[in-house]
Amino acid sequence: MAEIPSVAWIISAGAEAPQSAKEMITMATDISSPVKDKNYNLIWAIEASLSNVWKLETYVQDAREQGDEELADWFRKIQENNRTAGQQGKEMLLQRLQ
Repeated sequence: MAEIPSVAWIISAGAEAPQSAKEMITMATDISSPVKDKNYNLIWAIEASLSNVWKLETYVQDAREQGDEELADWFRKIQENNRTAGQQGKEMLLQRLQ
């Protein structure tokens, strides 16, 4: 896990020190898109959804191997939701690129 730079490091790097705790939290948690483009955001969401489908397959298998069918079924439902979102996203992207 990456460390959040200390205020002293930020100041030494030439950035202004935050004026309040709220500003520090905003600096540490602001993960806005580097690209302000709706198609970029759509592509990111498609990739995230389809990547989750792939990852969740491992979680389903792990739960089954450990005898937890309830958890395996729950992971499978999430996987199906991600698969549906990925498919919808691909269709939306196709419409926007034509």
